[in-house]
Amino acid sequence: MKVKVAAIVTALAALVVLAGFAPKYFKGGHGCMMGGGMMHGEMGRHGMRPMGMLFKAANLTPEQQTKVHKIFEDNRSTFKDLSEQMCTAREGMVDKLLTPGQVTDADLTKQSQEVAQIQQKMMEQHLKVALAVRAVMTPEQLQKLQKVVQLHRQMQDLHRQMRDLFQGSSPASPTPPPSEG
Repeated sequence: MKVKVAAIVTALAALVVLAGFAPKYFKGGHGCMMGGGMMHGEMGRHGMRPMGMLFKAANLTPEQQTKVHKIFEDNRSTFKDLSEQMCTAREGMVDKLLTPGQVTDADLTKQSQEVAQIQQKMMEQHLKVALAVRAVMTPEQLQKLQKVVQLHRQMQDLHRQMRDLFQGSSPASPTPPPSEG
């Protein structure tokens, strides 16, 4: 039982982190140089944001939707601040990289440490929000999300397999089916 609960928590946290909390509440500016995309609400292939698809799959009640919306709203300014800090830190790194003359690892240590610290803060905030959202859901909803995550992973694996097939230098000869008999 503990393993199953841990797996559900891990799956939900991973989804939250991977999806980057992209509901409309976190949609900000246009990002910054070197990728500010996690908080900027990129759309999925079918016009729905990743977190929106998860919540739709979980079939949240109106009361749960209100609670989740409040969790996002309560954390919006924190994510906005962290996103702006990340933007500034990355821009500082780019500026340093584009400075005339020799640039070494040591020259970028301060900026890389700052980026790492902000990433850590973002991860901690994502997990805090993930746990708050998880607390709103029923065990049945969490099981449903776990199944969605498993299916998503299977789809990613199939996508990788297809990409590998199409990117191969020569067409792979199909494996003959096992002989019957």
